[in-house]
Amino acid sequence: MDRSDRVLLMGTFEGVMFPSLRLAYLVVPERLVEVFVAMRGLLGDHTNTSLQIAMAAFIDEGHMSNHLRLLRQVSRQRRDVLVDTALRHLPEWARLGPTAAGTHACLHLPPSVSDMEVMRRIREHGVMAIALSSTCWNPRPWNGLVLGYGAFAPSAIEQSVRVIGRVLRGFGRVAHPGNGEAG
Repeated sequence: MDRSDRVLLMGTFEGVMFPSLRLAYLVVPERLVEVFVAMRGLLGDHTNTSLQIAMAAFIDEGHMSNHLRLLRQVSRQRRDVLVDTALRHLPEWARLGPTAAGTHACLHLPPSVSDMEVMRRIREHGVMAIALSSTCWNPRPWNGLVLGYGAFAPSAIEQSVRVIGRVLRGFGRVAHPGNGEAG
């Protein structure tokens, strides 16, 4: 796909297989293969050759494609549960961000509702989320929760969103940002 022959593609298989695999890859332009092989040789050999051979066979035999297809189906199902449950159980002023890809979604909150306080309250009920403001250098404009749903069964996602909804409703009527209405 790289017509300019200048792009390096680097990644790991940990996210689509399992974290302890510890197997990465680097795709380099054809003209740089020898340079990278020589550099790799200078770093010493700490690779598990049999693991690399097994992964190559897994890919070549089409198992990786099947696995990725299944992961996409499972992620789509979990995302759909998150979106549906959010529509049914969260107050109107809590807005779920884009969910077209990935296994995390951002639940945007109005400025009057502290994401740190919401996070503290939902944790009291056993629900984990990350306060969006805690991930920012300048948190002032960012307020919400980062919801990870990729590793959870649909029933757990639904139960967690219900808890979040109950906690958010505990904040009472909240003004919608930008229009002054209450929700």
